[in-house]
Amino acid sequence: MSFKKKYFRKIPATIEAINQVFFIGVPCSRFNDNDLHKLGIVDDQLPLSLGTNFLPSKIGKFSTINADGQVVVRKDLPKETFYQEISYKWKEWHGPDQIEREGTKSIARERYQRQRLDAPNVRITVSEIDNELFFLIKCEPNEDNLLHKLNLVLELFSEFDVHINSRNGLITLPHNLKTVDWTILKSGTMTADEIKEAVEKSISPKIKSTLRPVILQRLNYIASFNPEVTVIGVAGYSGYIIHNFPRLAISVLESELPDNATYIFDYKDWEPLSKLSKTEIIRNNLEKARIIHDEYWKEKIYKLLNAPIEDNDNRKNS
Repeated sequence: MSFKKKYFRKIPATIEAINQVFFIGVPCSRFNDNDLHKLGIVDDQLPLSLGTNFLPSKIGKFSTINADGQVVVRKDLPKETFYQEISYKWKEWHGPDQIEREGTKSIARERYQRQRLDAPNVRITVSEIDNELFFLIKCEPNEDNLLHKLNLVLELFSEFDVHINSRNGLITLPHNLKTVDWTILKSGTMTADEIKEAVEKSISPKIKSTLRPVILQRLNYIASFNPEVTVIGVAGYSGYIIHNFPRLAISVLESELPDNATYIFDYKDWEPLSKLSKTEIIRNNLEKARIIHDEYWKEKIYKLLNAPIEDNDNRKNS
């Protein structure tokens, strides 16, 4: 059973009629290394092997929703005030000369409240059918995310086959999953400029030109306090950066999403947290603190990261 189209508005009747677990996907042999990198496979996962598991890159509408979730405008609720920092330029006259200046400012605006729906975080696993490797997603009959999974696979692969049984019976996903979602950049192994370049590359080029400088300024400001380790997300996790400050016993997570806050975690927890989905990280109250992106953000970050070590220890133990 094969399907090839741009997307589904509703679940096809032939798929809706399936009353048992099934799998959708395509053979891995259809893709070269360049294609695999675009899908979200990193060098550590090549050559592909049984059990390789990854969150696909954000290459379109459905893969972006899959990684970041979706924002719903709630026109049924009262409006709210929110602050947005933008980058702007202006010109000044200095005698006969005109000089261009650049800066940022925080603007208060009214808008309808937003509700962020959790990201599905559907992952793709390499499995084997008749001695051939396949990219597969496991599906349950009539599950809530079924339409999303179908459209995600169509967006990534343009087509897919439905698999119920292989020659040896029902296909089962392997347990030896090999997952790489974050790249670790240790201070001392790379120069500050190399780390800065890697972080900047992880920020989506689709970010608005007025917002991108603000996001990069935030990241560079946090980096100016010399984190020992910087961790950047890859594939569907791109745009999320963790700066680790073991001397202060904290980790700082910053995102490219302009409506997000900066999240502060216990340093001892950053590794297990980095293995969670972004939805799990920010939805389960796992943070020590949450610093809103408003006009006081820089002041609060300075106070947090410029604190003496003993003061930070006292706060932690109090």
